[in-house]
Amino acid sequence: MHISITRKDKSVQIPASLIKRICRVVAEGENQSFDELNIHFVGKKTISDMHAEYFNDPTPTDCITFPLDGPEEEYRLLGDIFVCPTVALEYAAKNQEDPFEECVLYVVHGLLHLFGYDDINEKDRKMMKKAEKRYMEILFP
Repeated sequence: MHISITRKDKSVQIPASLIKRICRVVAEGENQSFDELNIHFVGKKTISDMHAEYFNDPTPTDCITFPLDGPEEEYRLLGDIFVCPTVALEYAAKNQEDPFEECVLYVVHGLLHLFGYDDINEKDRKMMKKAEKRYMEILFP
């Protein structure tokens, strides 16, 4: 499993070793595997521009994902996850949460999207929240 990490926004830094553990825990928990994944930590302007371009919503968001290969591929390039640490900082401050754990949650959320979860309707959102909670409890017992 190769995970490429780029850090344009360094306001919350998750060590590469923890990012790899997060990916391993979520992939194993979902009975999935992959060969390659790209995770990008970007600023509010970048995430807002992407949100506007791909989702017709110019507001900043926590995480955007772009899936690539499905599980049937021999070599699976899972896709790209774009996370905004500044959004995590702002949300955490507003809600008395830990910004580091909030940012980790965004990575978990992105992985779940790449593994097929969605959060458009209430039923799907509940399933995703339940999975997020399960993985966060494993990562932060």
